[in-house]
Amino acid sequence: MNSGLTIVSSKIGDTDLTPISGSTYEFDASNLSEGSHTVTFVTSDESGNEVTSTQSFNIDRTGPS
Repeated sequence: MNSGLTIVSSKIGDTDLTPISGSTYEFDASNLSEGSHTVTFVTSDESGNEVTSTQSFNIDRTGPS
């Protein structure tokens, strides 16, 4: 089924995500610093309307004590 949507861009911060299959993306999070980060996807429909979706997440590499 074709939804008519196309992903125009996908990023974590300023770094592009790598598409590996369909809507599955790959990113090596080991390069991210601790703290808050944002994933951003920009999608477009067949009419050229764009929507930006963002989701924030936190990296915490401190082990439990």
